[in-house]
Order: sequence, then C-alpha cells, then structure tokens
Amino acid sequence: MIGWRAHAFCVAGAEAPAIPWEPKHGLREIVQRVARTAGVPVDELRGPSKEKHLVRLRRIAMAEARKAGYSLPAIGRELNRDHTTVLAGLRVLERQAVTPSA
Repeated sequence: MIGWRAHAFCVAGAEAPAIPWEPKHGLREIVQRVARTAGVPVDELRGPSKEKHLVRLRRIAMAEARKAGYSLPAIGRELNRDHTTVLAGLRVLERQAVTPSA
C-alpha cells in the first residue's frame, strides 16, 4: 500500500519514492488503545451499538487512525463500518472542535 504522496508522484508521471510509505502505528493497535483507555472491550467498539459513549469513542479511534495515515476504507474495515460512516464521523468531530459547546 502506498501513501497519497507516493500516489501523487505516480499520477504526475514522476518516479515514486524508493521508501514505501507505512503508518507509524498499527490500525488494530490504535483501536485497542482507545478501547483500553476508555475501559471498554474492543468488540464493543467494533459492534453495532449506537450508544452515545461508544459512538464518540469510535469517532476518536477514526480520527487517530486518520492522523496515522490510514485510508477511510481501511478504518471502516477495522471498525466494521462503511468508509462513508468514517467520513461522517470525522466531520462530526471537526464540527464539534470548531463549535464550542454551551
């Protein structure tokens, strides 16, 4: 898997970088760390529950994974979600970060 920067080189017709792109942290490791920090089982983060605290934790895991360089489909597969759900979750976190809560 190459990162978007290497992909941009290929599209532009230039040579791709010699060193393959790899995320710093494993995707499973990120999800496990979020679950462990919150004190919930990883299966609950990957499960179908829509409980508010679990949804929030999933979004945090999504944001951490995205920061680490993972694609939306890869994050979705790890959390048993569609990539559009991941995108929507990231957008919600962005809005919450911009809009101060009352």
